Amino acid sequence: RNRAKRRLRVVAERILAEHAAPGYDYVIIGRKGTLTRAFDALGGDLENALKRLDVYRDTPPRRISAGA
Repeated sequence: RNRAKRRLRVVAERILAEHAAPGYDYVIIGRKGTLTRAFDALGGDLENALKRLDVYRDTPPRRISAGA
């Protein structure tokens, strides 16, 4: 269970920060295949879920540098 949580946490940090629409709470539920599914496939699954919910952003948000 902990390994599945760690895998999902990393996928969520990478995908949600770049592609999820702000202003929503996202609940990610691990299933039996979470431990054996390829890491890239988990990321693709999350991206597909965001697209199905119509909250996927193609372009990541602009980052403001501290020196600007």
